[in-house]
Amino acid sequence: MYKLIKSVIRTVMSSVWLNYQYFFQRKQVTLSKTKRNLILFGIPNHPNLGDQAIVIAEQKFIKENFRNVNLIMIAETDTASFLRSVKSAITDDDLIMYHGGGNIGSLYPLSERNRRFLLKKMRQHRTVVFPQSIFFEDNLVGKYEQWLSRNAYNQHPKLVLTVRENYSLARAQDIFSKTQCILVPDIVFSLVGTLQKKRLMNHISKFSWRCGVMRKVV
Repeated sequence: MYKLIKSVIRTVMSSVWLNYQYFFQRKQVTLSKTKRNLILFGIPNHPNLGDQAIVIAEQKFIKENFRNVNLIMIAETDTASFLRSVKSAITDDDLIMYHGGGNIGSLYPLSERNRRFLLKKMRQHRTVVFPQSIFFEDNLVGKYEQWLSRNAYNQHPKLVLTVRENYSLARAQDIFSKTQCILVPDIVFSLVGTLQKKRLMNHISKFSWRCGVMRKVV
């Protein structure tokens, strides 16, 4: 029960902080008026090699499947700060995507809270979550976090959630019953035979440790 109380308090404090960023620490981003915008939220600004490889794979996927789009990448820690600016300028032709990995659930609550905040604020816009793994702990804290996520995901009518293994698909279909859930391979598999250590290190030095917005036309 003590851990549950701590989790509830942290969730409330996190909600207050995210809303403070959203309303009072608003950061500006300029969306293109001539190209389709693809806004990729949740970019990790830490040096974990797995997460950085996922970013490279996501960029590769976007480049190969979305021609001539204005790609804007926003760091996970700046989700709320940029969200209001994006919301005021986004059009029906634009697309929101969210970084993949293995952080849907109760093990990485900061990541999940940022994602839930975005889903609540952007319910009218098409949103795709890159391949994820799902794990909610089988205890009071896990059940509480699962309840919060279920409400956020199921109330987004234009959300597509992709997952990367059968366990997560079964969990997603059970928890997020109103959400379109699709099983796909882990996106890093698309880098097999193409990823070079030098390129990955260049990517880390360029994008890690940077909060804010990164822009690229692909």
